[in-house]
Amino acid sequence: MPSDLYQGWPGILHGGITACILDEAMGYAALFAAGHCVTARMQIKLKQTIHTGDALVITSFVRKKTRKLVDTVAAVTLQDGTVLAESTGTHYIVDNNVGPGLGNMLGSQKGKEQ
Repeated sequence: MPSDLYQGWPGILHGGITACILDEAMGYAALFAAGHCVTARMQIKLKQTIHTGDALVITSFVRKKTRKLVDTVAAVTLQDGTVLAESTGTHYIVDNNVGPGLGNMLGSQKGKEQ
């Protein structure tokens, strides 16, 4: 339920915040399917105005996975199923040898400095 801190125009969720929510949802779907990934491409459809204070449901899933890429889909809906925004994304699977910051954040020992 986004607060007025995230509004663009009064009472309306900023489109950039909506994009961030969708990117995070797709990023987690890619992470669980393939490990560490970065968003390579993302397309967003803002279908209806999202009001601050609306109870939102965020969903995402993996549509396709190859050796180096993960294609994902995400949506922002109201609790009654009304679609407010949707997105598709392509995520590049990065090497398991991530930098120390990401490795520490995810609890990995591989990214820590010796």
